[in-house]
Amino acid sequence: GWIRRRGIPGKGGWFTTKALSGGGPLIDLGVHFIDLTIWLMGNPRPLAISGSTYRKFAETSVSDSVHSQFGQKVAGGTFDVEDLATGYIKFDNGASLQIEFSWASNIKQETVFSELRGSKSGATLLGETALEIFTEINGTLCDIHPRFEPPALGTHGQHLYHFVDCVQGRAQPIMKPEHGVDIVKILSAIYSSAASGKEVHL
Repeated sequence: GWIRRRGIPGKGGWFTTKALSGGGPLIDLGVHFIDLTIWLMGNPRPLAISGSTYRKFAETSVSDSVHSQFGQKVAGGTFDVEDLATGYIKFDNGASLQIEFSWASNIKQETVFSELRGSKSGATLLGETALEIFTEINGTLCDIHPRFEPPALGTHGQHLYHFVDCVQGRAQPIMKPEHGVDIVKILSAIYSSAASGKEVHL
């Protein structure tokens, strides 16, 4: 999830115009964290999707997020995308994924997270660097807080080097084209489900 209290970018401009952006926070924010979390899950294949979208904050001009500074605001412009998207995805291996992405919600503060729950351990990634692992060791519940340094090149730099390594044959791509296709199918299915009120099967 990536949920903001008030952080609508470029209100009235291309960010909030469906014909130009394709959608709201689901496409702006959700695509990245759905992609990341499914990769962390081992890239299971999506089978069924339920989604809901809402547009309730089109009239507000209050902001508490640096992210609302992105894009050019247009007074009296278009706002025909969602400001909140939620969904539920079922996979071929029995796993499921619950999602929530908003530009505006009545919550305490902006939160960015990916949470995994397995039978042996669970993990929460907050932002890019705060990782917590929850498990059981010798009959005792344990919370593990790994400490690691961010990469010297930053995460984007690592991606660029990985791309070059793949092009020059030194590495295999972390992400395969079919994974990207699955993400697009998921985004489309969430919007279709929201419009129809029914689960969408892929």
